[in-house]
Parts: sequence; structure tokens; C-alpha cells
Amino acid sequence: MPALGPRHPVRFAPSLLSADFADIRAACRTAEAAGAEILHLDVMDGCFVPNLTFGPLVVEAVRRCTGLYLDVHLMIVQPDLLVPAFRQAGADGITVHAEACPHLERSLAHIRSLGARAGVALNPATSESAVDYVWDSADLILAMTVNPGFGGQAFLPRVLEKVRRLRASAEARAWSGHIEVDGGVCPETAGAVVAAGADTLVSGSAFYGRPDPVAACRAIRAAAAVQCGPAVCRLGPRPAPETMWTSVRAIPWPVYKEDAGGTRTRREGCPASGGTSVGLAGLRPIPRPAPQCTGRRRCQAATMSRPVLPASPFREEIALCSTPDLDALASRWPACAWAR
Repeated sequence: MPALGPRHPVRFAPSLLSADFADIRAACRTAEAAGAEILHLDVMDGCFVPNLTFGPLVVEAVRRCTGLYLDVHLMIVQPDLLVPAFRQAGADGITVHAEACPHLERSLAHIRSLGARAGVALNPATSESAVDYVWDSADLILAMTVNPGFGGQAFLPRVLEKVRRLRASAEARAWSGHIEVDGGVCPETAGAVVAAGADTLVSGSAFYGRPDPVAACRAIRAAAAVQCGPAVCRLGPRPAPETMWTSVRAIPWPVYKEDAGGTRTRREGCPASGGTSVGLAGLRPIPRPAPQCTGRRRCQAATMSRPVLPASPFREEIALCSTPDLDALASRWPACAWAR
């Protein structure tokens, strides 16, 4: 099958499983310094896979340390029971295994109903046909290129053909989600993975296990750029614009804010109140003054109350501490996959 290449700009997702858990904050800062768009968290229960890692409390701690998009990969049995806890802990995206979900469509709908991105993971021996009837319910398809359970395993090249078929199916369905690959991703394999059609690369030991993780990330991106070109693979660290970005969150419009008395008012900037579109993936800015703001996750200045989110449809939001010319930013950095 001919390779179509990635549908979206390539994103890099360090896996926290290979980091030093004695200093999670430093691990998060390392990922940010490398320009990673996502932080991947592998949750294992010792039953679905032969290893035991961490639960919602660790995800909550990571959430306090970083504003990166948290991609939580549940390698557990009966994941539906713990999805709400991980979402409440701060997960932006939650991926479940097709092998662990007898009612896969229901599981994905449950994740989306909580306001998170829904993903489906496939073990190396699982056919891509397992997602034939849930494409419209998923925001991400994860193809495991190692048997899940442990970090540092060797890449399984035979899974690349599955990635090609997934990419072809996505093209045929005009599916706008992401194809992710996890396992054995390093500079030697990243090019083949991207050429097969993946746009999200999860890397653990090839990032945190190297003396210079920033250089390791740069090498992986360079290998991917050989296949897809620099226009869709940002080679340098994430640029620092004149604003403070929060993490990308999948939320619905219209968006309301609620005062102390419980009265809802429509937040300015939403489409129904005359907001104007911007140049980054059709997203809309929301100003949030933050004189004391130091993190990219949430502005602690509390100048706007927490939004009350209706049910659907889902749409992306980027909240801003200031409002620069986003069209200018997009033209200056056309490969801002982190803004997606």
C-alpha cells in the first residue's frame, strides 16, 4: 500500500514512564524545553499488561506541574470505571484499548461526554478493523509498535503496514483525527513511522533515557522531517510568542461564565456574540489578564470565573493571557502543531 504521509503536522509526545519519578516537575520542564506538544502518561494496572505504574493522583500532580496537553493512555481492564477520575485529575485526552472495551463506542462516547479527546489503542496483534465502526467516535487512533507493558522495547516494523492502512482509511473517510504511534520511536524509526502516516510520535527511553533529551527530540524531529519536510515538522523548540498560552482543550461553544450568585453570562469572543476567527486552526482567542501568570496551564489571576460547559458540540479553545495578532503568529510559525 502506498504511503500517504502524515495528515497533520507532526507532534512529539515524551512518555513520562521513562522519566525520573523522583522529580516529576523537572521531567515536565524537560519536555517543555524540548518543545514537546504533548505529555504522554502510560497507566498500567498489572492485569491488562504485566506492569503497574500510577493512577489519577500522579496525573493530578503532573497537571499542576505543566500546561502541556496530557495524553493519558489507559492500559487497564474496565477503563470506563476510572475514566471520570482521570478526567477530573486533568487529562486532556484519554485513550482506551479496543481489546479492553467490549462496548468500544460507548466507552469513547463516555470520554467525550466528559469534555476530553477520545482515543483508541490497538495492540500489535490487533487488526485495524477493530476501529471500523468507531471512526466518527474517536479523535485519535494509537497503533502500538511494541507489546504494551514496559518501556525500552524494540520497535516492531511489521506494524507499519497497519499504520499505512489506518492512514488510508482516515483519508477515505475524511477523518480529521490523529494517528499516534507508541513504542520504539527513535531517530532510526521516526522517519518510517511518519512516512507510514503517523503524525503523533510517543517516545520514552529515546527521550528521557538520553543525556540530552532536547537534542534527542531534535534528532527525532529531523528524522521525521526527512520524510514529511520541515513545513509539517517543526525542527526547533516551540517559539515563545508575546503571550502566555494555556493548554489546548476540547470544549464546546457557546461558552458561559458564572458569577458567585450562579448567574450565567455569555463570554465575549464566542461566535454568537460576534467573535472573529483567527489564523490558527480556526481557533478563537479569549483574553485573560494575568499580571502574575507564570504557567501555561491556567492563569491564577482569577479575573474570570471558571466556564460552565454545555454538552456539545465540541470545539477547540486556546485561552490567552493577552491577544496578539494570531494571523501574524501563524504566518511566522506555519508548523505550530502545538496550537492544534
